[in-house]
Amino acid sequence: MNKTTLGVFLLLGLWACDSATKVPVEAENVLARVHNQYLYQSEVADAYRTMGMNQDSVAFVSEYVKEWMTQRLLLFYGPQYITWDEEAARKKLNAYRYTLLLHDLHAQYVSSEINVPITSDEIAAYYEAQLENFRLSHDILRMLCVRLPLGSERLSMARACVRAGEDADEGMWDALLADSTLRCHWSANRWYAAQAALSLLPPQPRLERLRLRLKQPQYFEIRHNDTHYVVRVLDVRAANQNAPLRYVEEEIRRIILSKRRDAVIQALKEKIWNEAKRDNAIDNYL
Repeated sequence: MNKTTLGVFLLLGLWACDSATKVPVEAENVLARVHNQYLYQSEVADAYRTMGMNQDSVAFVSEYVKEWMTQRLLLFYGPQYITWDEEAARKKLNAYRYTLLLHDLHAQYVSSEINVPITSDEIAAYYEAQLENFRLSHDILRMLCVRLPLGSERLSMARACVRAGEDADEGMWDALLADSTLRCHWSANRWYAAQAALSLLPPQPRLERLRLRLKQPQYFEIRHNDTHYVVRVLDVRAANQNAPLRYVEEEIRRIILSKRRDAVIQALKEKIWNEAKRDNAIDNYL
C-alpha cells in the first residue's frame, strides 16, 4: 500500500474515531476489538441488511470484521510509516465535512425549495427580456422527412403527409409510423441544426446543392440506392438571427433553475447570519 492510499485511510478514519470508541456492553454482542474500539453484532447486522443481502452471511460477516479491524489497525499503526501531520489532517477533514454539508444542502434543502414547476409564461418572459442573448451561431430548420423503401406502397401517403406539413391528418401520420419499413422524422415543432438535418439525408455528390435546399422552405424528394426520401423544409433561421423560443426552451429552463438555486442559497446564508447575530455567536474584529 503506498503512502497516498494510507493517508486517505487515516484521514477518513479520523472522523469515525470520534464516535467509534465505545464501552463494551455484553461480551457476546462484541465481534471484534482493536485497542479500545469495539465492533458490535448490531453494526454488522445493519451493514448486512444494506450491502450483503445477496451474499453468504458467514462469508460477509467474516470479511466485514476483517476489513473493520484492518482499517482501525491502519489508523493506529499507520502514522509511523508516513510523515503524518495531525493538524493538517484535521483541517482537511473539516474541509471535507464542509463539502459534505454543502452537498446535502443542495440535495435536500435547496432542492426542496426550488421544487416548483417552471411555467411556460416564465420561460417566455425570460426569452423576451433576454432576446438579444439568444443569437444563433449556425443555421437551423424545421423539416419533415420520411424514408421509404423504393417502390413502397406508402409513397403516396408519405407525399400527402409531408406536403400537408403541419396541417397533415394525424391518423395518416400514425399509419406511416406503424409501418416498420419506414423511418419518419415528423415533429413539425422540432428544430434541427442544419448539419444535423444533413445527417438525416443520404450523401450527395452535389452537397452544396443539398445545403441550398435546406436554406429555404420547400418540398423535394431524393432517391438513393434502395431508399426514397420525401422531404419538406418548413422553416429556416440563419446564423446571427434570434433563435426561436422552442429551440432554446430547455436552455432557458436550466438558466431559471440555476437562478432559483442561487437565490435560495443566498437567502439561506442571510438567514444563518441573522440567526448567528441573534444568538450573539459571531464577532468580526476587522
